[in-house]
Amino acid sequence: AFEWGQGFPKPRLVYDHNLLNLQADGLESVEAQKRIFESSNNSLLFAISLADSAEEARQRKAEFEALPTVRNVEELATRLPIYSPQETQLMVQGFHAYLTHLPPQPPPPPPANPGQVGVMLDELHRFISQSDNPQARKVAEHLDQFLDRLDELDLREQITLLTEFQYRLSYALLAQFQALAQASDPEPVSVADLPSELATRYVSPRGEWLLQVFPKDQIWDMEPLGEFVKDVRSVDAEVTGTPLQNFEAAQQIKQSYEICAVYSLIVILLILLFDFLPNELVPRTFVPPAIAVGVIAAAAAYRGGQFPIVSLLLAYCAGAFLMACWWDRGAAVETLVGIIPPLLGLLLTFGILAILDIPLNPANLIILPLIIGIGVDNGVHVLHDFRHRRAGNYQLSSSLVNAITMTTSTSIVGFGSMMISAHRGLYSLGAVLSIGVMSCACLALVTLPSVLTLVARRRGGSDQQQAEPPIDQPDAPESAVDDDSEVRIIPLPNVPRVA
Repeated sequence: AFEWGQGFPKPRLVYDHNLLNLQADGLESVEAQKRIFESSNNSLLFAISLADSAEEARQRKAEFEALPTVRNVEELATRLPIYSPQETQLMVQGFHAYLTHLPPQPPPPPPANPGQVGVMLDELHRFISQSDNPQARKVAEHLDQFLDRLDELDLREQITLLTEFQYRLSYALLAQFQALAQASDPEPVSVADLPSELATRYVSPRGEWLLQVFPKDQIWDMEPLGEFVKDVRSVDAEVTGTPLQNFEAAQQIKQSYEICAVYSLIVILLILLFDFLPNELVPRTFVPPAIAVGVIAAAAAYRGGQFPIVSLLLAYCAGAFLMACWWDRGAAVETLVGIIPPLLGLLLTFGILAILDIPLNPANLIILPLIIGIGVDNGVHVLHDFRHRRAGNYQLSSSLVNAITMTTSTSIVGFGSMMISAHRGLYSLGAVLSIGVMSCACLALVTLPSVLTLVARRRGGSDQQQAEPPIDQPDAPESAVDDDSEVRIIPLPNVPRVA
């Protein structure tokens, strides 16, 4: 389950946050998402930032685009003039008045002089050829080809070609000036002048400006997603969107299952301790830690602070075990022995998953509390069987082995039925739960009885030492009772019970 890296053990089992890896193989929506990203170099997921004004939106766009994890930013503020209407209104009015005198058609150009045009083009060709710019060399090459083709024409064809070119150039220039005249409206440009589809999408009725921040890499994996979220939050702490939701949801899911596993472990330990303790010791064991934890919680609440519930439960569990060790050490030891199957079963499950290259994911992480519960169930049955048979070496009864094997088999069949699902999340859930149940059963039937055998031998040796009388003292009759001494009960040999 571990491998050495940089001098430290590193777990081979990884947690896969990518939600696409939970979908079925060949799903059309997943394949389409991949094709769109590869063809357009743009993700379907984007972060959303809100600005209070167009100036703030333009400034924030520049800050976002300077980030290394951002590809581009889409917004509407840069489509509007940067300068205020008060600064540009007089200039626009002047251009509008000047462009109102444009003719509807360009005047006919005079006949072109091929010799003069050729000399000017030759000078232009020599000037461009001296540049080291690749684009300039490409222009010089095209210009040289044009001069060669122009030399192949006679004088009449040269005049016609150059005159027609001059006329079309004048017409194109006039069309551009006419378009500029139409655009030179003295009224300032506002959002209302833009198409309503764009205005309603990027500008809210309250005047908030929307910015869509697209990542440079695919952000379904946690590493690029975490870097992207960290970068965009450095510009806008209140940024939101699907990437931020996926990031927070993945963190919350993982943390929730881990906390759930801790809760289940604490509750199971307390229940086992309650079961193994004698009835008269239960109040002495559980009440004092409860009072101490209650005082700590009340003091924290009185000071206005908050004490984590997990920490309180851990403190209460530790206090209960300390009290149990004080009053009845055997009950505390049996409780810890009973937790061996789930803990070692969980570790064995992780090792098998690492070998089979099955990662943990948001679908199968639920195995943490389930494996603990299933493993404890088998361990409790073995411990109760051990407590009813204290004499000699411990050996599992055949009925208990059959019962644990049968319940484990039915659980594996039930959980393993999910492995036929095309959904990879359900498949991994069934596989991990089947492996976990099998691991806990093996440890409950093999490892736990071995530990209990050692406990039984040690207990048998201590009982034998207590049963042997002192060598220096003479043997006393069984019924001898001294007035100043307590009654000493000599253990009798084991007598077979008659049914």
